[in-house]
Amino acid sequence: MKTLKRCLMLMLVVLMLLSLAAPAFAVEVEPYGVVRRCSKCMTGTVSMYESRSYEGKTRSNCEHGKEGYDVYAIYEVTIRESCDTCDYSSVSKNNERVFQRCEGH
Repeated sequence: MKTLKRCLMLMLVVLMLLSLAAPAFAVEVEPYGVVRRCSKCMTGTVSMYESRSYEGKTRSNCEHGKEGYDVYAIYEVTIRESCDTCDYSSVSKNNERVFQRCEGH
């Protein structure tokens, strides 16, 4: 009975640790709520999807008037468009800076 309880507790701890680590490896994919006609075939609808992947961190001079640095997370944002009836597809990529914290003093 004690062995069963220990195994269950160990499995619970492992599941909790895995659930905490999952966001670090996640890539967010969100469909836009926009439906539009394809400009190439004029009959199909174009679907747009945005994905963001974490690229790293960067520091720049503090924008709050303090001495020190601001820390930003860098994400690569990819927007994919495709038509459901013809061969139209488009991919655009850009980098996005997201403020994380001020390290000024």
